Amino acid sequence: MYRDFCRGHAIAFEEGYASAWGMPSATGIGTWGNGVGFYFLASRTGAMTHIENSRQIPAYRYPSLYGPKALSFARATHVSAARDTLYVSGTASIVGHETLQAGDLVKQWDVATGNIAHLIGADNLASQGIVRGFTLHDLDQIKVYYHHADDLPAVKQLGATHVRSARACALSEGRFCRADLVVEIEAIASSKRMPS
Repeated sequence: MYRDFCRGHAIAFEEGYASAWGMPSATGIGTWGNGVGFYFLASRTGAMTHIENSRQIPAYRYPSLYGPKALSFARATHVSAARDTLYVSGTASIVGHETLQAGDLVKQWDVATGNIAHLIGADNLASQGIVRGFTLHDLDQIKVYYHHADDLPAVKQLGATHVRSARACALSEGRFCRADLVVEIEAIASSKRMPS
């Protein structure tokens, strides 16, 4: 089903949006329920910049072994308005295009948070025209998706240890695009813009 979703998603973007606006940040997680749920964020103001992570191959350039159509999303989207806000896509233990630390929750957490730290850091953002960087401490509204129900206590502990506010971290059991992934993290970072 995930491959079918990715194929439909890619075809929709090929029909116009991507050429005009680029690939937005996104997360796709499977569930054990019926149907499909979506949520979107939209803004009438602010300039958008879609961001890639220099540690990872852009998802839309993944080799075909991951599905008949490449995934259609950016690693993050920066919106510059009254607040600079960075929407971080679901990020897993992937470097280049390969899964690292297959099946190991703690090690995958470390790779995923390392990917996010690099993605939102000043050097990566500056290379893509964003003036200010963020740190993991700037993250808010974090969502952690985990694959195995038995991992919930360990995921709670990792969240409590590494997330500045337990209230800011939502946990959800999910199914991932790859069988060897066991955790994925998405988040939002924001800061008030300084007057020019």
